[in-house]
Amino acid sequence: MINKINKNIRSGLIFLIAAFIVIFGTIILVALARGYTYDFISGQLKQTGLVIIDSAPNGAEIFINNKRIKHKTPYRLTYVDPGKMIIHLEKAKYRNWEKNLQVTPERVSFSDYAWLLPIDLKIQTITNEPSITQVTQSKNFHKITYTALNGEPSLWTFENNQANKIYQPATETDPNKQVSSVSNLILSDDGSQILFKQSSPMSTNYMLLSASPNQKAINLNETFKFNFTDGSLSFNPDNNKELIWADSGVIRKINADSLSISAVLTDKVIFSKIMDKKIFYFTDDQDKRQLWMMDLNGQRKTKLLSDVKRSSFYKMEFAKFNDINYLSVLTDDNNLTLYDHIYDNPKDNLLSKEAVDATFSKSGRYLVINTKRHLKTYDLELNERYSVADNLKDLTDWKWIDSSHMIVLADGKLRMVDFDGQNNQVLVENVKFLPVVMVNPNNKSAYSVYQQGGSTNFKLNEIFLTLKN
Repeated sequence: MINKINKNIRSGLIFLIAAFIVIFGTIILVALARGYTYDFISGQLKQTGLVIIDSAPNGAEIFINNKRIKHKTPYRLTYVDPGKMIIHLEKAKYRNWEKNLQVTPERVSFSDYAWLLPIDLKIQTITNEPSITQVTQSKNFHKITYTALNGEPSLWTFENNQANKIYQPATETDPNKQVSSVSNLILSDDGSQILFKQSSPMSTNYMLLSASPNQKAINLNETFKFNFTDGSLSFNPDNNKELIWADSGVIRKINADSLSISAVLTDKVIFSKIMDKKIFYFTDDQDKRQLWMMDLNGQRKTKLLSDVKRSSFYKMEFAKFNDINYLSVLTDDNNLTLYDHIYDNPKDNLLSKEAVDATFSKSGRYLVINTKRHLKTYDLELNERYSVADNLKDLTDWKWIDSSHMIVLADGKLRMVDFDGQNNQVLVENVKFLPVVMVNPNNKSAYSVYQQGGSTNFKLNEIFLTLKN
């Protein structure tokens, strides 16, 4: 009988010990998963963070707070004490990369986007035409269109490493009819069609042209007997043979195939822009300025904002991030307001009172704001702000080459900058630029137009941002 009781007691003790081990082990595993580690000196658990480090190309040596570690990129740095950290990367033939990072407990900190630039950049002049006067790029980055001037203007395209002249105005016997300039270049999203303005002493006309050699341009002013104004025409992203025409308070469509104009899609329009394959437009209605949205056929009209601040102009940008639709609106008093959930239940957030422009990154996570003094970045995911640079004087243009890096033209220098302003690297300097930046994400390169070698002609150049033979 006693042996049976002792056996039951032993079984119970074993069960209790096993249960304690399971419970204690679970607590330890959960604590470790949440970044806790045991400090044997203090005898206490403390919270830590995780840092993920990577670079392109990888294999870079890693220095943490000025001390080299034995690992190379990519690497996961675990159980990191909270606080400031300096990550420094080095690789032969590449420029050093460095980031000041704030490690947060129970959170993963990412430094996995390091773009290592070659020490010596390969730069290739890719046009030999007369001096370039204006240039633009299609939204899919595949085509560049530019105007060149050699006595008379001409229109060119650059695609697949090949430059082609696609248009030159006819020579006129009457000098008052001779076209002297080709400007206001607009490409369709796929780059197949180009809209431009040509001017002579006698007239100004908007022209529509297929962006390939030996095509005949359509003179929109003569065809439709309207004087189109600057900024009133834009391409339908769903149909490159269709233009959205917003002028004199109304919006219509122009079909280039049938040479027809649609009925009025909507009226009382103050300003409009095509984004997310929709037409966003401001109206004046009963002394209130409102923001509306409709599809590209003028259907499904929806009021988004019922009482908007009055402004002589609006600059809008749209982005979708983490399944949330965002809209930024810039007004003439330099106020930049960000609206989240713009399609259903908009909430506003005044981000800046001194903005002059703003763009979203490709992923939609970052909104870069050009203020009167410098660039600032707003992180939509972490609700954090970064000052990109205080030394970007005379900021002219910038483009995102991926979701973490920008190509910036400022202070007479072409630069590459991380989204948070760190690793501000000069690509080209001591030349005279045209005020435009273009990128080729697939080729990991940037395009810029500038004078060089004592020449007075502006040439199109490609700057390769990876190591080339």
